[in-house]
Amino acid sequence: MINYLNKYIAWYLSSAIERTGSHHLFNNTYGGLGHILMFHRVLPQTSSFRIHNDKGLEISPEHLESIIRFLQKENYHFLSLDELPEFIKNNKLGNKFSVFTFDDGYFDNYQYALPIFEKYKVPFTVYVTTDLPDRKALLWWYFLEEVLIQSKKLKFTWKETKYEYSMHYNILKERAFMSLRRLMIDTEREEIPGLLRLIGGSDYQRYWDRMEALGMSWEQIREMAGNRLVTIGAHTITHRALSRLSAEEARHEIAGSKIIIENKIGRSVKHFSYPFGKRNLAGDRERNLVNECGFSSATTTLFGNIQPQHADHLLSLPRITVNSLVSTSVLNLSINGLIPAVRNRFKRLVV
Repeated sequence: MINYLNKYIAWYLSSAIERTGSHHLFNNTYGGLGHILMFHRVLPQTSSFRIHNDKGLEISPEHLESIIRFLQKENYHFLSLDELPEFIKNNKLGNKFSVFTFDDGYFDNYQYALPIFEKYKVPFTVYVTTDLPDRKALLWWYFLEEVLIQSKKLKFTWKETKYEYSMHYNILKERAFMSLRRLMIDTEREEIPGLLRLIGGSDYQRYWDRMEALGMSWEQIREMAGNRLVTIGAHTITHRALSRLSAEEARHEIAGSKIIIENKIGRSVKHFSYPFGKRNLAGDRERNLVNECGFSSATTTLFGNIQPQHADHLLSLPRITVNSLVSTSVLNLSINGLIPAVRNRFKRLVV
């Protein structure tokens, strides 16, 4: 919830800070050569209550367009991920770059995002978790949201531990979600369906059926791969935190997703995105495995812009998170370096 409130504070203060021009003082040191933007979903706005974690994965089509227009006005050069490594090594353009990336492979990337990028002729990347198009994905974060929104109380026992939540107010639903999120991340994948059945109770199947419809099909992914604006990357098979797996399991997740996607789309897959890509979940071992699997770049969820030093660290690229709470003012303070400087305690983020 603290992170949630911080985002609202940034939303309200960003315009005032922007008007002072103080963010330009951070540009040379923390703005870097440009940035990689991280998105997940593009969906029409709704007034219904949403769990912040899931709403924080979304942006409206109108908001996405406003961001593209803002970056055009600021003379950013739109790059594909294929172009990025060479650009970082030999920065010969006069202006900074912007790269758009989407994690997971949701159907709305095809339905809403693709037409917008075609309209503005802007390249973008979709990192596919292969269990989504294979209809095997355990999208427990959306499953939990469905359960919590429709429940006032939740009570179950898991591995001799009792879990009980009273959720008469939305803030209590948020807290319950964060508690259950920690439980899910710490649970072995093969055990998650059983845990979700306990949580979903008699409505389990109804919740689960809705989750299966969220991902793109392989036919849609192949169509996107054939579009000159679209790069398809890999995001593991099952979207598990790699650092929690054995080296053999992590290698299977990384290499397996690459092989599956290449076989499905008939094209080479060169770019990777770490699930839950914080430093403690995607460290040296994971970078070494990604390197062994032949990827030319890999993105994290660490918050920062791309520095010249990233030419030697292409497998640990930071990104700027964009969601419904990131206005163009917040984005401006981020890509100019002020917010990354504060969030990273005034250290330039390289690895």
